[in-house]
Amino acid sequence: MTGPGADASLMTMAGDATGLTVEMAAGQLRLGPRRMVLLQPQVLLELQKSLEDHLGSRAGEYFYTAGHGWAVGETRRLKTALVEEGASLAGLFCSRMGEMGWGQWRLAGLDREAGLLRVEVEDSPLALEYGPADEPVCHLLAGLVAGLAEVLLGAPASCREISCLARQEASCQFEARAQQVDQSDSWSW
Repeated sequence: MTGPGADASLMTMAGDATGLTVEMAAGQLRLGPRRMVLLQPQVLLELQKSLEDHLGSRAGEYFYTAGHGWAVGETRRLKTALVEEGASLAGLFCSRMGEMGWGQWRLAGLDREAGLLRVEVEDSPLALEYGPADEPVCHLLAGLVAGLAEVLLGAPASCREISCLARQEASCQFEARAQQVDQSDSWSW
């Protein structure tokens, strides 16, 4: 699964020399050469709920956008370093999310011709910590799936959470669709 010159930080966190290390004297946590931050889901949820108090339903847009940007960058990095494509790249991304504590991610479907990606997340730390809700709450994860879909499908994508643990459903399920871009809508400088 590794291509020539593969980035050591792309290896699994499970027990190898390029895995997760703690440098106590420096106050640093690293995954290979990449610095990481360990924080509890409550930190993100306090931020999300505070924004919801002030912005209402628009608060989710900020978390979605952050997840989208992160996923586009991470997926492109994985694709370049490991020379992976399609379902293999999606599976690797899902595995990495689980390794980083974002729940158990599973590729539920990828149809490039239809411009569709489906991902299921069991044990979403965000949904579990959020508590009961009437609407889906995993905006950050929806953004992650949208960013993954954008790279996999080669077009801007939007994602919606179609089921959520916070709504007392069995798992969080996401559906991302490539957006049709009309060439006549293009512009230039």
